[in-house]
Amino acid sequence: MKSAKTYVSQGNLFWMNVRQLCSPTVPINTASLKKIQKAFFEKGPEKLTLEIVVGVTSMVTSERFESMKGALQRISPEEIDHALIMHVAKRIEEGASQEELLAWRTVFLSVSLRCEMIETKEDAFFRSLTYRQRYMSTYESAETHTAQLSRSDLADLWVRKSCDLADDEDCPKTAFEVVDSAMKVFERILSVDKLFDVVFRLEQKYGKQSCFQHMAVLEGICIKTKKRDELLWILESMEDLLIRGESNNKCFSSRTLKGGRTGGGTRGLLDEFLAKEHF
Repeated sequence: MKSAKTYVSQGNLFWMNVRQLCSPTVPINTASLKKIQKAFFEKGPEKLTLEIVVGVTSMVTSERFESMKGALQRISPEEIDHALIMHVAKRIEEGASQEELLAWRTVFLSVSLRCEMIETKEDAFFRSLTYRQRYMSTYESAETHTAQLSRSDLADLWVRKSCDLADDEDCPKTAFEVVDSAMKVFERILSVDKLFDVVFRLEQKYGKQSCFQHMAVLEGICIKTKKRDELLWILESMEDLLIRGESNNKCFSSRTLKGGRTGGGTRGLLDEFLAKEHF
């Protein structure tokens, strides 16, 4: 400990003072605790995968450390252990079995405990900020976005999560088609703020009656052109016609937009919108 200034071992969560915070005037976000509970503890007792870090001074001997159990100062983010305590308290209130509670007891008694040499309260404060920033950076860099997955990967995931029948041979094919369409719409329209805003405004105004409730409508639009200024022109043209009452949502089906209307030739409303945009 004295040479490396850090020591890692298995420990008891309650060796530290769980009520003591490095930033006591900063409230803990209850919503964050609920997210952590769902991510880490919802499936039942499982060893805590994150380290609990406490600070001790260079004057602490092994004998002194024993007497400090229950009063060690945490410097890692407190949300993890608070979420664990709140989750177990909830399970007790819900009448969890003795077997489950004993398993949770083992989780409390076998955390990975890192002791670091911290001499002053100021050092502890800034070290706690460093750990918080590391947690945030790790989350941001590890988060998987749908854009990182291939269409096939997403389709496989869809099949695993959505297809219950083992003999449903059409499910993989259907899944790929749905995912391919959804990702096309997401990448070209819904991931672009200005385009998303138009879709969202009409969804808010018309709810389930919105023409954008049908993915085929959005897919038809983004297939017609990949240029963002043209996509924005099309969406705003549709919005303008709807707001002024010159059209209704039923007028904007994938068939009328793309063409092939009865008695109307092969050109559709999308061609008309783009022609007006080029005037």
